[in-house]
Amino acid sequence: MVSDSRWKPFVEAAVAAAERPYPKDGAEQRERTGEAGEPGGGQAEQPSPTLISSPPQRPMHCVRERHWRPWDRLSRLKNAIANADPGELPARSWDLRLLPAALTGWAAAATTIRLPPSTGYAIGGTALLIAVVILLCARRWAWPQVLVPLPVPLLILSMVSLSAAANIAERQAGPVDAAIANGATIGAVAKLTSDPRLSDTADKYTGADRYLVEATLQRATSQGVEFTAATPVLIIASERWEQLETGQRVETAGDLRATGRGDDIDALLFAKTAPQVLGQAGPWLQYSAAVRSAFRQQSRELPSNAAQLLPGMVLGDRGNLGTGLETAMRRTGLTHLTAVSGANCAIVIGTVFLCGCAARLPRWLSAAAALAALAGFVLLVRPEPSVLRAAVMGTIGVAAVISGRGRKSPTLLCLAVIVLLAVDPWLSGSYAFILSVLATGGLIVFGPACAHWLSRWMPLWAAQAVAVPIAAQAFCAPVIVLLQPQLTTYSVVANVLVAPLIPLITIAGMCCVLAMLLCPPLVPVLLAIAGAGASWVGAVAHFFSSAPGAVAPWPCGAAGATLMAVLSLTSMATLWLLAHPVRLRVYASTVYRWCRAALPLPVAALIPGGVLGAAAVWFVHSAPPGGAPTDWSIVACDVGQGDGLVVRTDEHSAIVVDTGPEPAAMNQCLDGLSISTVPLLVLTHMHADHTGGVAGVLAGREVERALISSAAGGPGHTIDLLEEHDVDISDARRGATGHAGAVQWSTLWPAAGNEAASANNSSIVMWVTVEQQRGGPLSLLLTGDLERDGARRLLATSGQQPIPGALSRESVDVLKVAHHGAANGGTGFIRALTPELALISVGAGNEYGHPSDGIIAALRQVGSEIRRTDRDGRIYVGKQAGTLLTWSER
Repeated sequence: MVSDSRWKPFVEAAVAAAERPYPKDGAEQRERTGEAGEPGGGQAEQPSPTLISSPPQRPMHCVRERHWRPWDRLSRLKNAIANADPGELPARSWDLRLLPAALTGWAAAATTIRLPPSTGYAIGGTALLIAVVILLCARRWAWPQVLVPLPVPLLILSMVSLSAAANIAERQAGPVDAAIANGATIGAVAKLTSDPRLSDTADKYTGADRYLVEATLQRATSQGVEFTAATPVLIIASERWEQLETGQRVETAGDLRATGRGDDIDALLFAKTAPQVLGQAGPWLQYSAAVRSAFRQQSRELPSNAAQLLPGMVLGDRGNLGTGLETAMRRTGLTHLTAVSGANCAIVIGTVFLCGCAARLPRWLSAAAALAALAGFVLLVRPEPSVLRAAVMGTIGVAAVISGRGRKSPTLLCLAVIVLLAVDPWLSGSYAFILSVLATGGLIVFGPACAHWLSRWMPLWAAQAVAVPIAAQAFCAPVIVLLQPQLTTYSVVANVLVAPLIPLITIAGMCCVLAMLLCPPLVPVLLAIAGAGASWVGAVAHFFSSAPGAVAPWPCGAAGATLMAVLSLTSMATLWLLAHPVRLRVYASTVYRWCRAALPLPVAALIPGGVLGAAAVWFVHSAPPGGAPTDWSIVACDVGQGDGLVVRTDEHSAIVVDTGPEPAAMNQCLDGLSISTVPLLVLTHMHADHTGGVAGVLAGREVERALISSAAGGPGHTIDLLEEHDVDISDARRGATGHAGAVQWSTLWPAAGNEAASANNSSIVMWVTVEQQRGGPLSLLLTGDLERDGARRLLATSGQQPIPGALSRESVDVLKVAHHGAANGGTGFIRALTPELALISVGAGNEYGHPSDGIIAALRQVGSEIRRTDRDGRIYVGKQAGTLLTWSER
């Protein structure tokens, strides 16, 4: 019976609730308090009973939605921002509890990879012990509040330090460490961990292309002793390595060279033999390589810009990218689009996840499909640092969505950093990884606020589009100037113009890759759609790259980074003030009052400020927009390990002597000097570090004549390139003279009968005199790569005809030190001419050890001022009132 049932109380309560009418408009309150609202006051009219009353509506938070629509939250956010006051940003709470742990982990990784493994183990063990002590003692005693957050950073410090120490110990295990330290010649078996890529610098002596391949050294033989290893190396090899693929095992022989402590590779391996393939890559790597190759071939049928950009933008394959377009992308701040980045991962995982939700799949199934697509995408494009960071963040984000906790962007970023640094501590020094984290942090922290402030003057969609590149640029700029000391003026505008097409290019490109496998008839359509977007990106890059003032020089090193950080903070503060006009007026009024209060100060206190202000005005007016001094006569361009000098003949005209190893650096230098005409191009000899940048000189400039060494052979493509541009080519002979504008020149070497000499000893040696209006004549001796024997022969015949007594002088104003300061250049010129200034064109951290200590000591003995491009960057030389003056970027 029901009376005996345990469910009886629940049944009675349900029946009573169903029979009782539902009060409306406060009827229940009036029933309790009376008509006048006073307790027991008067007879309240009772509501008429109803047979059935509608049940009350349940609160919305109790309703479980049948299908989750991820765009609802975005729509509500847009409506809230659109209806809000642009001057005030809605309150936002950031979860930054993991930030100290992430910073601690980063510092631990950057430090431990530069220490011996034993030290790393000691640091990790100590941090773990302290964390355990704090956790155990905190349960028994009341510890100060400041100690509560310490265990988590200490545990992260321990984890990262122990991981780095274990990795270093594995890399240096066995005889490999001694072989690297001694620079031994070894026979090696290595597994390739990257595809071969063309080096920026060709072989110094033959001019042939060089390829760089990252690999893990697995087995080696040195001095008859065979040993195993697990050491990452960078193989520097010939074009015979070009066709190799990631994952293959190869056998070769070569010389080991140690790298700097803390590098992600432990040694350079200069391969002397052709690779012998011992084992092929795994099935998936072979399959992905075939897909990449097929897509690259398909893309070559598109217009030029699309053919060069599309493989890189979709699959990270830069094999089609030409030097000209690469330079244009760099000059407009679009370099991140030439290869796959974290944005592509976000687009892939977001597209698959939203498509799954739109198809009414369960949330867990949509998330699984998104993760599967992300895993395939990462394997297809190769795990670059930015891709790894985005993949880890995407995985953590999907897990957060499935668990119902929502996406906590700062927490996810910090967690991704911790996980990646624990797996690969060498990411702490990777510029790609650093820029990726900074860009993501900028979008998280500054992006929404920037869009909100900009919405005061433009529609919300436009404000969001503009805020993305501004936020990324503001956070990344201080690091970018360390890599590329220049200011890209049109970077934000160019990024805004191309940003809407990036998702289209990525999605259409990936669909095209799938169509190549599943539905080939769709390939031309999808390829045309993605190619149209890539063509637009290339057109924007070319347009802004050639615009006036596209690139402005910027200070190098820590000073440049600090100045850029100040500029970024100032720009963000200015934008915030402009979005808050009331506060702007308050601050302006405060500054005005301070200025009025400072007026009665003694005039003597203002004299230093006036002097500094006058000096600043003089400097600004004496420098062109590029930031270089106006009275320069000679410039040593910073072209890396090579030579590239410019001797001014007129305002926009100059003689160029050698072009460095690659076109971009020389083109950038000439752009910064506003050089549009080159009456004479001198190629002292046909080594790639002197001729590799010829295309950069020819880019958009008129080159009238080229002078080359008659005894130098070298690569024919340089001559072909000059002939394609209708440049008059002539051989240099001893005694030849000429002039261009204010410059007089004469060639002192090579002599007749020197054809059998080496390329270095056949270098053109040229005496140059620049007649300046205010400073008097400036003399310069250019020596190419002339070695000790050639210099001795030249000096022995310096008084003979047809040399016009140039080297019979006791001194020279400027000497371009031969062969980048190598010891085989000798000290003959230095001791015979006692130059006032010595210019050494040399690359930072070069593998040849240039310049030598002996050359530096000889220059100091004769009292020469020494300027080096590896330390000073671009060097300007001029003369005023008989005094030699120099300026430099650094």
